[in-house]
Parts: sequence; structure tokens; C-alpha cells
Amino acid sequence: MLSLYKLEIFATVVDAGSFSAAAERMLMTQSAVSQHVQDLEASLGTPLFKRGRRGVTLTAAGGRLHEYTRQILRLVAEAEKRGIGDSSKKSAVGFCFGGGNVLELARTGADVAAVVCLHGDLVTTMPAKKGDIRSAVFVIHGSKDPVAPKADRDALEAELDASGANWQMLDFGNRLHSFSEEETMMAGVAEYHAGAAHQTYRMLDDFIQDAFNKKL
Repeated sequence: MLSLYKLEIFATVVDAGSFSAAAERMLMTQSAVSQHVQDLEASLGTPLFKRGRRGVTLTAAGGRLHEYTRQILRLVAEAEKRGIGDSSKKSAVGFCFGGGNVLELARTGADVAAVVCLHGDLVTTMPAKKGDIRSAVFVIHGSKDPVAPKADRDALEAELDASGANWQMLDFGNRLHSFSEEETMMAGVAEYHAGAAHQTYRMLDDFIQDAFNKKL
């Protein structure tokens, strides 16, 4: 699915010259950047990059998309500068440790429409109180994740219910920790799963768009 967020990631990969450098700039995991680019390529039906040991270079189609993307992002920046558009459409997405961070952000009552936690750290020393959480919250987890086991998920559910938050939680059956991160492999603890990763990124985008459009 085409989205401004994916185009921003695409443009950052072009500017940075590699997925790893782009991930560092955007405070994301490399696998998350790679997955978003793969989704973009699937949506357009063509490769956008040539991958190599020293980084990536644009294909002909990628070069054309980059020109369009630069124009789009320039127009968006100009619109924001002029106060055009909806500044309320903000979201936060975090993976693993970052997933715990975005949950803490939600607990503070931050003015973001949506918070998505992917196989994150669920435990907190400062649980949300009634009315604290203003964001829609989506937690995506593996049912056999030893880093944040079912007891942690149960505690988070109870906390979110007590806070009155608008929240959803989805468990992928038999998946371990970090199932959406392609470079992950730690026997019995963390393991990438292509199917779960693919579904996760699709649902993530849908959830954020629904939050923006007040359909949750």
C-alpha cells in the first residue's frame, strides 16, 4: 500500500545509501525499513533498488519514483509551513525496546492519534490511571514470546481496561520474540517469521489510518 510514511522511508534509504543507515536515521530497525520498502515494491509491481554489498542503488523505476517522492515531500513540507493540513495526524510505532517506549509515551497522555507496540516490553513502573491514555493503542505480540510472557500481556490488558483506553491486542500463535525483524535469530527466544511480519505491517498501516480517520 502506498502511503506518505512509506515514501518518506524510501526517500531516506535513497539519501542514506543503505537500509542500515536509513534505519539509524529514522530510529527504526533495519528489517522494518526493508519490509516497508518491500511492501512499496509489491504495491508498484517492480523493484525500486538494486541491492549490493556496499549499499543500494536505484533502478530505473526507483529513480522515477524518487523524483515524484521529492516533489510530494516538498509539497507536504510547504503545506506544513503554511499551516495547511491536519497536525493532529501523528502516530508512534516502536519495536522491542522501542515498543515499550511508545507505550510509555501513551501512558503520559501524549497527543498522538495512534500508538503501535510490536513485540515490545510491556512492563511499567508507572501504570496509566483512568483517563491518562489519549491515543488508540495497538499491541502486536507472539504468543510464545519469552521476553514478555502471557502474564505481562494480561497485566497490560488489565491496565488498559482500567485506564479506559481504546486499545487492541493481537497475538500471533506460536511466534517468538522479534518475529517481524528479518535479521533476528536466537534459538528459543527470537525468530523472524515472514508471514507474521507481512501481516503485521499491513495491520499497522490500517490501524494508523483508521485512527487518523476516527474509525476505531
